[in-house]
Amino acid sequence: MKRADISKVVGGISTRHIQEAAYDLADIKVENCKKKTRYKAVAAAVLAFCFLAAGLRIYVVSQDAGIKAYAYGTDDEITKAGAVLQTGTISNDGEMKGCPLMFYLTGKGIESVRFSCKNQQLQFRDWTQKRDEFGLSQNFTVPYGEQEDDYGYLTIDWEPNDTIEALMENEQGTIQDLPQALREDLIVLQVTFINKKTAVKAISISLLNDGTFFAKLTDYQISDADTFVNRTDALSLRELSQIKQAEIEKEESEKSAQDKKKEKKTQADSIVSAAMEAAKAYYAETVIEVVSMDVINIEIPSNETPSNETLTTKKPDQKKAKITFSVCASIDGIIQEPNRTITLKQKQGMWEVVKEGY
Repeated sequence: MKRADISKVVGGISTRHIQEAAYDLADIKVENCKKKTRYKAVAAAVLAFCFLAAGLRIYVVSQDAGIKAYAYGTDDEITKAGAVLQTGTISNDGEMKGCPLMFYLTGKGIESVRFSCKNQQLQFRDWTQKRDEFGLSQNFTVPYGEQEDDYGYLTIDWEPNDTIEALMENEQGTIQDLPQALREDLIVLQVTFINKKTAVKAISISLLNDGTFFAKLTDYQISDADTFVNRTDALSLRELSQIKQAEIEKEESEKSAQDKKKEKKTQADSIVSAAMEAAKAYYAETVIEVVSMDVINIEIPSNETPSNETLTTKKPDQKKAKITFSVCASIDGIIQEPNRTITLKQKQGMWEVVKEGY
């Protein structure tokens, strides 16, 4: 506690009483022990009163957070007495005109404010573009910082979308027919100051029968019933954008992998088809008739694109594509057992038989 604060507190006590107590302690000699005790008690009482008064003053100062809220657009202060907002209305059929409540805060040395909306949703926008913004959410924390000139550009937009939807869906209903949760809302503000002190405020909002809104700002004490304050903070628009971008990139990567796999399969199918035609052409020059043919081994060099056109341009010393078939064959209509095998290798764009038999 500062010296000046003590002086002010002491200054509120009668000077005569202080002088009398000091005089009694300094100059009066008492012989009776009871008298000494009595005078000490008087002095202790005076000092206790001084410090009690000082303590009360400290408590009051610490509780006076100096936080004020103003309606954006009109700059009307939202006070503890409350006022009808002039920024927006809702009709019985759910048509909204203007903005029911967009507000900003002022104060000294605000480090951060955590906003918790009980029934509806909030949006946060920083017109200085220094902070992350939040889309429709119910709980989030906004860093304020030492630049108090920024505070007026940090706007909180209260969005009564559930109320509007209820009015639009019930064509025969009116505002008076709405349940309490759609006509009232509470925004709790948990304020942390740069000096690490804290304060809790709340803006209560009511929808009046004529479609206007009434709001007031008061000190608030969070109770066990305020479970909405314990919700997890929402992600900022930047974080959501990053997650969305990561999902897009993942989808594109998976699609690219699938496309490559499909392309590779298509190219492999093309190779098998070309090699099979070459094998059949080989057997056509013999007495062997091909009944069926299955691939049992295929080798496609990873450093080559498996296409005839590309393979013709590769250097002779590079590994070539190679494929082996199992052939069910017949001679003069008699199925031969076991199956024969035939291996072909690609050379200069052409398939050549390099091995055939059992």
